[in-house]
Amino acid sequence: MIKNSVKQDLFILIILFASAVLPMSCGKQKGNDIEIKRLDRVLEQYKDMDSTARAALRDSLALELTALMRILEVDTAATDEALMLWSESMPVTMFTPAAEAVFPVTDSLSHAVTTALSVASREGLDLPQYKYAAVVWGREKSIIVYDSVMFIALNHYLGQDHEAYDHWPEYMRVLKRPDMLPYDIIESELALKYPYTPQAGDETVLSHLLYDGAISYIKMQLMENANECNALGFTADQLEDIRKNESFIWQRLAAGKMLYSTDSDILSKLLDPAPRSSLISADAPGRAVRYTGYRIVCQYMDRYPDTRLADLLSPQFYNSRQTLQKAAYAPDKNK
Repeated sequence: MIKNSVKQDLFILIILFASAVLPMSCGKQKGNDIEIKRLDRVLEQYKDMDSTARAALRDSLALELTALMRILEVDTAATDEALMLWSESMPVTMFTPAAEAVFPVTDSLSHAVTTALSVASREGLDLPQYKYAAVVWGREKSIIVYDSVMFIALNHYLGQDHEAYDHWPEYMRVLKRPDMLPYDIIESELALKYPYTPQAGDETVLSHLLYDGAISYIKMQLMENANECNALGFTADQLEDIRKNESFIWQRLAAGKMLYSTDSDILSKLLDPAPRSSLISADAPGRAVRYTGYRIVCQYMDRYPDTRLADLLSPQFYNSRQTLQKAAYAPDKNK
């Protein structure tokens, strides 16, 4: 009787733990694809678990949960009280059902990121593989890395027409699409490993164009079935308009003597997310000059195809005026 009782208690404990952890599953993983732990699900369910299941969950996800509580400034540790508080919070109750509807599984996302990281490794880019965790929160940033964990806020990718973004300006809403998520993850990986470093502290428009262009170019090389709109952060209509006016944008930058400007106001108006690029044209989409940087890098790679991808993200590349000269960038004036 005693042995049977112990076995029964152990079986119940295993079932309780499994019921707590299984909802994290993002579907069947393909081969060795990275795992994206669905913290959004387990935290929404946390308040309904019994004490044994909650303790098992805290133990199994101690690193991820502690880091999340610190990011959210709920607590410095993943205590039962802190997790219960977050489980009942407005972001969790509001966004978890929406995230579940848009992302019932994250298999394709896992595969896209895994493939990109694999290509990066083959190409000599030393990108770290974090622990990946899907969450929902009310923070402005969609992706944050903390203590070796990359937190991915799914509620930032519910689709541009989702009611959660009704109060957001159009230029921000158009990028709140699920298909943007793998590109944003890889951009975060690249930017964290190879941050923009201006020469002697002098940020120029050209150095930013070359750095942003390199990031976009590399995303195109890493992503399977890469899409230029997603890599550059434009809609299809915006990109078509920018392509048609490639020569005009270049002339505005050169004639306006903005390429080598270090003026913070000019940098902001050209490079920051905005509804329009007023220094280029009243009709130009925000950050239209990103395409210019991308095209310079593309032309450079056409002329020097043996250049390593990592070299494109070196300060020696994007801080040098010779890079532009070597690229011999000259968009067709008839466009």
